[in-house]
Amino acid sequence: MKTSILPLASLLLAASALVPQSDAQTTYVVDVNGGPGSDFLEIQPALDVAGPFDVIEVRPGGYAPFAATRAARIISLGHVVLSSTATITGVDEGDWMVVAGFHTRSMEVRDCEGTVLIEDLKLRGVSGRLTIDRCADVRLRAIDHSTQNSFSALEINSSRVQVTDSLLGGYTKANNYVQGRHAVELTGGSFFHALNCDIRGEEGGDNDDVIGAIPPAGGDCIHSRNESEARVVRCALSPGIGGTNDGYPWLPTYGRNGYYLDASGGQHSFWQTTYYTNSLSGGATLENSIPLPSLQQGAGALTAGSSVQLAVRSEPGSSGRLLFGRRPLVVAQPNTSLERLVDIGRLASLGSMSPTGVQTLTFPIPAAWPRGTVVFLQTSATVAGGATDMSNSVALIVR
Repeated sequence: MKTSILPLASLLLAASALVPQSDAQTTYVVDVNGGPGSDFLEIQPALDVAGPFDVIEVRPGGYAPFAATRAARIISLGHVVLSSTATITGVDEGDWMVVAGFHTRSMEVRDCEGTVLIEDLKLRGVSGRLTIDRCADVRLRAIDHSTQNSFSALEINSSRVQVTDSLLGGYTKANNYVQGRHAVELTGGSFFHALNCDIRGEEGGDNDDVIGAIPPAGGDCIHSRNESEARVVRCALSPGIGGTNDGYPWLPTYGRNGYYLDASGGQHSFWQTTYYTNSLSGGATLENSIPLPSLQQGAGALTAGSSVQLAVRSEPGSSGRLLFGRRPLVVAQPNTSLERLVDIGRLASLGSMSPTGVQTLTFPIPAAWPRGTVVFLQTSATVAGGATDMSNSVALIVR
């Protein structure tokens, strides 16, 4: 069935009138203190009974980690801290998992054929990391990982991952004799799409007591292997500097600084992202001259009755469209170029992009949308020659 193209104002009005299919069936309340209206003291018992469209509201406090083995929507209502590693596995094709607003040491997402949405996640501790392994579609927003020392901040294997508005890696220093950890590590033919992220390699450790030894290198911003691919848009990259050796105080030696991109194989693309020293091998290429469209959600958590600012960016003069849908689409192969990621429910013309290449939209969140509602947005840009490229997808999660 052909989708009608609406004027933008009509799209926003129509979207506001929709009651998404993703509305919650049942809401479970978790409160470690057993407060009024609560159903469970811990998160795991709620997960054990929740279905894909059910919402689990977690009140502030400290909790045991959860192990999700199917889709659900877990949303914190304040400062929620997990004591150890949380895991998400087995989200089925056609389902989507939501995790929003948690503090934890680490999180693992493995073997998911459906979509996993993680928002407002803070990772802490020397063993902190986010691991994504063999997953078809993981979309991250507002991830804060500012400590390294033992692992890369984000480890991706055989997966397709999008991350926006996040801090990956901190200005930390590795232990003596240890190379700085990479901020993002890609293996297994993964596809990594970053927008508006601060990506920092770790500083290499020192060899102060070994005369003449070359100190460890700094960590890379993006370390890519096995034909993995990176698409990096409007990001700040800061490789880790090499360690030092003051064994000869009058002639110290320094380790090699990390690379902005160290890639073996794969086709990589940067846009509006400054870089200097890269290492490309195994046929790896880096394209930096093609304007890549993007869609950025304004900061902060969304609540019913509020609104959100959306920044649309594409090549000046290009023709844009805004896609609105109630379900995500999963691309079949993890290392393909960007494609449509939204099952279109509404489609609006954005007209011709201005000379600044930026258009700002206000998207209203209806007061009738309950907590746990999710809608998906994406833009397309068609240039004068007829070629069309897609932006990242934005998931609006009502919290």
